[in-house]
Amino acid sequence: CLILWNSSKAAGIYLQKSGHCIVRQNILRGKATNETNSGNGIHLWYCSNALILDNEIYQHRDGIYFEFVDNSSIRGNHSEGNVRYGLHFMFSNHDEYIGNRFKRNGTGVAVMFSDHIIMKWQATVLSTIQSVCFPTAATGSRS
Repeated sequence: CLILWNSSKAAGIYLQKSGHCIVRQNILRGKATNETNSGNGIHLWYCSNALILDNEIYQHRDGIYFEFVDNSSIRGNHSEGNVRYGLHFMFSNHDEYIGNRFKRNGTGVAVMFSDHIIMKWQATVLSTIQSVCFPTAATGSRS
């Protein structure tokens, strides 16, 4: 599947049980003010081999949320003003996030119960907490 060039002032993008999807160059502006009454900007659930590329996500619960997502890549996105996390991995493995910008989110990036997560060239600014990883390890590179 290909989700390309969408603009929304309320809704996000949700994929479930999908493979080989590309979500590219979308602009998603939410109105979240708290965790309980809001949704995610881009949410993948039980997906694999996805590419999330060059999107702009503003003011959702989580900017990008990977839940049970494997072998996927998040590149060149801008995630700003999200209530909880700019980027959130949960039970996801063998993924990477490269060259993304996280600004003024509750937490920049959260990696939870996930293995083999590669991170490179991130910019996280003005978030309450820059990043959090637990309890399994994430791997990073500055190359």
